[in-house]
Amino acid sequence: MRTAFLLAMGLLVVALFPVMAEAKGVKLTKDQVATVCGKGLQSHGSVTGCKKTCGANKEHVCEYGCVKGEGCEGDCTTCGDKRTVVFPGFYANRMVKQSVRNAR
Repeated sequence: MRTAFLLAMGLLVVALFPVMAEAKGVKLTKDQVATVCGKGLQSHGSVTGCKKTCGANKEHVCEYGCVKGEGCEGDCTTCGDKRTVVFPGFYANRMVKQSVRNAR
């Protein structure tokens, strides 16, 4: 019984322990990118987007963009690559989603 408990606790610690990995962008619509970027929306060929500060205290930098009006996403470039096995990219994704909500 004690061995099973220790094994379960060990697996929980490993699952929640931060590991390094590449953060994935948050999928957005073309309208969400346009709303977040506002007057700062730039176009270069088939790519549109912008770079803005994000986070509660504007302590991070987020990039929002679309390729050919499709494949739109946002990414926190300064949030770091830390993630947990259970919630990959949680912090970076939260910064992007918060900026989209605040832009409405």
